[in-house]
Parts: sequence; structure tokens; C-alpha cells
Amino acid sequence: MNRRKLIKILSCILAVLIVGAGGVFFAAYQRLKNISPDILLDNDGELGSSKPKTYVTYKGERYYYNDNLVTLMLIGIDQSEAEGREGLGARSDTMVVCAVDVVENTIKMIVCPRDSKALIRHIDTDGNVYKEDYNKLNSSFPYGGGNQDRNKGAENVVYCVKRLLSCDGKYDIPLEKYGGINMDGVGPLNDAVGGVTVTLKESVTGVGKEGETVKLTGDQAFTFCIQRKIEGMDGSDISRGQRQMQFLMGLAKAIKDMQVTQIPSIYSSMTKYVFTNLSTDEMVAYAKILKNINLDTMQQTQLAGTSGSVGGGSGWILDEEALEQTVIDTFYIKDPDQTGVTVTPEPSETATPSPTETTKKTTSPKKTTKKTSAPRKTTKKTATPKPTQKKTATPRPTTTHSATQRPTGTNQGDE
Repeated sequence: MNRRKLIKILSCILAVLIVGAGGVFFAAYQRLKNISPDILLDNDGELGSSKPKTYVTYKGERYYYNDNLVTLMLIGIDQSEAEGREGLGARSDTMVVCAVDVVENTIKMIVCPRDSKALIRHIDTDGNVYKEDYNKLNSSFPYGGGNQDRNKGAENVVYCVKRLLSCDGKYDIPLEKYGGINMDGVGPLNDAVGGVTVTLKESVTGVGKEGETVKLTGDQAFTFCIQRKIEGMDGSDISRGQRQMQFLMGLAKAIKDMQVTQIPSIYSSMTKYVFTNLSTDEMVAYAKILKNINLDTMQQTQLAGTSGSVGGGSGWILDEEALEQTVIDTFYIKDPDQTGVTVTPEPSETATPSPTETTKKTTSPKKTTKKTSAPRKTTKKTATPKPTQKKTATPRPTTTHSATQRPTGTNQGDE
């Protein structure tokens, strides 16, 4: 197999590589190039132990960013539902942020529900941002120009997700690289690897009953990953997202079991379905990392929230406190030395956060309790809300960064 052909194969099955099948690709490619995973790290490949730490304060405790992480965005485009979507076309219905620790050989994944309320950029054909509004997160792909250029749409998805994870600009998560797949390619890809094996968590018509372990056919794979309104399914996007992640995990395991000589058979099935901004060297670097990772130890967190109205329809309103906790758990490490930490939120506030609660009390509490002759004013803090006092729900402690934040920080207070 010549080098050019092998590079094309590596590129076309990127979507599989980023969820754990890198060992196969590395075994095939290491004869041609000696690539170090360090090229994926910021600051000239310095590992976390040898570079200055970026500190933040969360719930009265100090954390630092884990500089041994490399991040990657997995995007799935659902072309099958493109028609009838108010002219927007395909949307990014699968969005997963992968955080790979190159030292510990672990992967944590954040699954972003497609209907999550988020601040979305609208970009014109000249590449200019002409509007921003709150809409469903999956609209970031078409509003970024994805139906004309998949890579432009993917770039907007990454931007909007990164801004969402910043929690109103408090955290600067390095997220730029992505790998995408048109979900119409699920069936052909499934058949190319000889079928993906999954254990059904719910009964699905045409696939199997709850609790059964099934090796999917191409048509079954499409039903399992894409459909959500057939008998046996609850119709929710959350459940479908969980099935898609289950399929990807099974797919990664199937490919890791393949021989290098079998990989070309996947090429013809995948070439028209995938897109990425990773260079060949970066793909191989990921492969070198992922070959040592046990897929069964991958951690998945789906962003929590509640049903609500988004963009004129039903959507997913994210739990802001849970979102920030997920960011801390995924990207940060608690500093063993808490000396000098001065920010300590009130215990009562951190215990019972409320999205509309007044949290930053810059005026003295004595001023609000001083008027004993007017008990209504002393007991009801919300009786006289003032714009200058109203901020996002408490568990938002003051955060300090040594890294520069994005100038276009989010305004996620409505979520």
C-alpha cells in the first residue's frame, strides 16, 4: 500500500479514530513516520508538569487546568432530516467533546444534546457574523454555512460549543480541532466492519428486544442511530444520543479487532462521509495515544438540563451549575495546595442554587435587615430587584485565569 493511499484511508476513517480505534492506524503508519503525541499539546508540546499552570477558583477551592489534555470535537451531521427543517438543511445532531489525557491514557467525553439552548453565530456567505441569538445548539452548523461548506459549519459548531463550555467567559477551554461524519454513512460503515455489536437498553422494532445483544446490519444500524420515533423508542433526542454513543463505542471495538490489511475495505465506504481540520500528522499522533486506551474505561457525561422552549419550539435548557461542574471535572485538577485561597461562597448559596437568584450582594446585609419596622422588606429579597444586583445563580465563584479569555464570551444567563 503506498503512502498517499494510506493517508487517504487515515483521513476517511477519522471519525472512528477519535473514539478509540487509533491503534490499528498507528500500527500501519508507524513504518512511514515517527510522530510524537506532543505535537497535539499547546506551548510547543510541553507537558503539564513543565509549564506554568492556569488556575481558577470554583466553590471556594483552587483548581488548575490539566495541560496534559488534548481536545477534539466529534460532529455527526444528520442529512436524513434535512428536508422539512425550515430550509436550514442538515444540522449537527451529534456533538461530543473528547478530552484525551496523553499521560494517564484516559478519555473523557462530554455529550452535548442537539436541542441545548445556546448563543449561536449567524455567518453570511462572506464569512462575516451578522447576527447572534439564542437557539438550538445544532443550528450552529447551518447558520455557520455548513450546507455550503461542511468545514465552515463545523468551525461554527466548535466555536459555539467552546463558548458554551466557557460558562459566561469564566473558562478558556482550548477546543479547535474536529472530526465530522454524515450520519447517512452509519449503515455502510457498519457493514464495512462486519457489523457493530450492541446490547439494547430498550426494545427497538426491527432490531431486537431490551437486554438482547445484537450484531447490527446496515439498516439496523441506521435505525438504531438515527431514528427516534418508531415503536419501542421514547422519541427523545437524549435517548438517541445515548444510542449513537453506544454505536460509536461498538464501532471502535470492531475496528480495533480488524487486521491492518482489512482497513482499505472501509475506505470506499467512508470517503464521502467524513470531514476534518486535523492534519495527517495530528491524526497519527492521536492514533499513537489512543492505541493504549482501554475503551471500557472511557467516561461519558451528557449535559444535564430540563425540557423547555428554545427557538420557538421544544428544546433543552441546560443546568448551569451542572454544566460548570462538568467543565471542572473534565478539564481541571484540584490543587493539593489551597494556601491563599480567599474566595469562599456562602454554604447556603452553594447548597441551593437558583437560576434567577440574586447572588452577588455588594451591599451590606445590615442595610437590608436594619428596617425592623418593615418586616416585608427584611424577609423578601426579591421584592425590590435591582438590575445591578442580579447575576447568574450562585455557585459561580469568582474565577481567576492566567490565560486570556475569548473576547466574545458567552451570555448564557438565560439557559
